[in-house]
Order: sequence, then structure tokens, then C-alpha cells
Amino acid sequence: MSKLYLQTDGDHIYLYMNHEKGKENSYLRYDLHHCVVPYEGGIYQNMNQWRLYELYAYELRDGKLVQSIPYMLINGGEWECAIQIKDTRDFHGGIHGYEHYKKVSAKINGEDFSFPGTPFEGWVDTFEFEQESIIIQQETKDTPAAKHLKQYLFKDGKIHLHQEVEWLYDCTLVNQFLTMYPIRRTSDDTPNGEQISDRLIFGGDPVTYDVGPVGHTNGKARTGITYAKIWGEELGLYSEVSVDYDQQPTDVFFVRNDATYNKMYFSTARDRDVKKGDVFEMNTTFEAYRK
Repeated sequence: MSKLYLQTDGDHIYLYMNHEKGKENSYLRYDLHHCVVPYEGGIYQNMNQWRLYELYAYELRDGKLVQSIPYMLINGGEWECAIQIKDTRDFHGGIHGYEHYKKVSAKINGEDFSFPGTPFEGWVDTFEFEQESIIIQQETKDTPAAKHLKQYLFKDGKIHLHQEVEWLYDCTLVNQFLTMYPIRRTSDDTPNGEQISDRLIFGGDPVTYDVGPVGHTNGKARTGITYAKIWGEELGLYSEVSVDYDQQPTDVFFVRNDATYNKMYFSTARDRDVKKGDVFEMNTTFEAYRK
């Protein structure tokens, strides 16, 4: 039996996936969400794009998928793209806005799927989704900054994501993140909530770091990291993130520490001048499961 249940529903593509490392009947629901916010001249707007959005736990009971934990495990923060250009107020892309898709396409079990189109619901082996978009210069309505390609493969409880960013003008990047993971710290964003994430390992470091308390410093920036695993002892949710890209000495991995999440970041271009035509690529694998 397939371990991937697919629902397409208007502005959402729901993907319920079981991972071989997790419990047999444990599923996690991913959401590819169509996000639209009009341009009004500020930040967190001017977007029309598809992106990963939130994560919930489900179980397969008597042939039906039933939500097993009443709160989200990963919040609506950005997974795929956040780019800060020098002398701008905020990041570009994803939840930060200033990104519009030009084309989307999808495949089910390797066969073209009419999307957007007729809704689909059922068990599948694989689902592929591709988006071609334009990143727009911040606080302009439609001045192009870069082309952005996202190619997703959902299979065997994993998300394989390939991204490309091609710059359309000369600029200086403060930071370019093409992989993030906004896992929540607790169920209610307070120290009294059920702990969702409190342990971290990364790279070849044998140490397990405590990232449970607000204010921890165990997620400080480090170079040369291409793998990290974060989990919660209480809830039993495990997440692994692997990246493959042309890593430079200035590129870092870190965990942002605040009350709402232990968000992991992998930078791909930090304090770097880019020229028109420069292309950055990154391959990412996201894995999550409950033990």
C-alpha cells in the first residue's frame, strides 16, 4: 500500500506521508499553499505563489486519516526562500512576499496532472510539483530581481526540493536562505506548553544540544554544515534536513531562538556581490516522522 495520500483543494495541496522511521500508522500532513497578498507598498505582501505551509500529525485508523495532535507542529513560516538585498527593509520571496509565479505544473506517479484543474483525492506513490516565479524588487510593484525555480518530489515520507535562483540585475546580498525549517518550540509558544523540539545535532558533531529553553545559545552560527536533526523528547517528532550546494566559507547554519520556534537556517550567499546572470542552486531533503 502507498504511504502517500494526496488531496488537492483549491488553494491547498495536502500531502499525508508516512516515513519508514516512524510508527506504522503515523502520518504527517504537509501543505503546499497558494498564498496571495496584493501590493500596497509595504512588506509581507505583493505575492502570488505556492509554498510549503504548516505541518500537522495524523494517524491511519480503520482506513481513515484522523488528526492525532490538535495543534500544528510547524508554523506558517518560510521553508524555501528568504533573500535580503542590501539597503532593503526586509527579505524577498516566500512569506516575505515580492514573488509571483509564472507557471506551475504537477505530476502524479510520473504522469502529468492537470493543475490547477479537477480536484484529486487518493493514495499515490509520488507527487511532483514545479513552480517558476519572479522575485520582485522590494517596494516596487513589478520590477524583476531574479528568476526562481522550485521543483518538489514527495516520495517515501520525504520531500526532495531542487531550487535555482538566477539574478536579473547586479546587487549585494546580505543573506540568501534557500533552506529553512520553522519547527515550533512548544504547543502554545510558552514554556508551559508541550515540548515539540528540544534536541539538536548537526554535521559530524557527536554532541546532542539542548534547544528547549527560550534564550539558548546552542544554535549559534557554524560553517560547513550540510545536515541537521532536531526533535522533541516529549512528543517524539523527529526532523532531518540535508542540503547539497556549492558551499562557500561565509555560508552558515544556525538555529534562530525565540518563543515561537527553533527555526533552522542554511545560508547560500552571505555578504556577497552578485551580477546579472549569476545562478545559485540548492538541493534539499526534508524528512519528518513520529516515533
